[in-house]
Amino acid sequence: MKAILFDLDGTLIDSIELIVACFTKTIETHLGYTPERSWILSRIGKPLRPALDELAPGNGEKLIATYRDHQWKLHDEVVKPFHGIEDSLHHLAKEGLALGIVTSKGRGGTDKALALMPSITKLFSTIITVDDSPTHKPDPGPLLIALDQINQANPHQIITPAECYYVGDTIFDMQAAVGARMKPVGVLWGVAAATDLSPYTETLFQAVHELTSLSKHASSGLLQTNTPL
Repeated sequence: MKAILFDLDGTLIDSIELIVACFTKTIETHLGYTPERSWILSRIGKPLRPALDELAPGNGEKLIATYRDHQWKLHDEVVKPFHGIEDSLHHLAKEGLALGIVTSKGRGGTDKALALMPSITKLFSTIITVDDSPTHKPDPGPLLIALDQINQANPHQIITPAECYYVGDTIFDMQAAVGARMKPVGVLWGVAAATDLSPYTETLFQAVHELTSLSKHASSGLLQTNTPL
């Protein structure tokens, strides 16, 4: 393995409570009811705009404005990197793996989140947000765009999808990885349980520090999945 792409929310940053708070505030303000937490969690990992357009056809922009306003107010006091993430990413970079981010978050929110971890931003060869791809997870398109950018930066060492991991915490992440013919890696400190992710991969990490083992798997080829890659 030569490259690792990461989801952002629920994988690198602990932003779940912010997302829940913003959805709740938006729906209460515009639609007059409090959404079920399980409904909100089921939307995490997909783009925001379609979810809000679905709730209020023709009025999605008003909902998005309320969501963003609440997001910016709460962001820096609620969002934080998962403990150990920065050390794990530095370890993987030192091992010579190309790193990237593929997220359904917008560019503004992505930049705001990464500003909380200034030491790692330089480690990523590519950062693909929802604004950078015409298709979105679970479609594999954003993952393939990210890998293409990595290869464009180093055309003398082309990395194939089969030589790339995608690490995420939702079913949408796993589906995108399978569709891109990459190796899916599920993490269990985000929104999904092992039972949700295990149909797509046998590689499930319980703790952040386990991510460093991907460098060993990369050199040995020991990482196994139960997906038809």
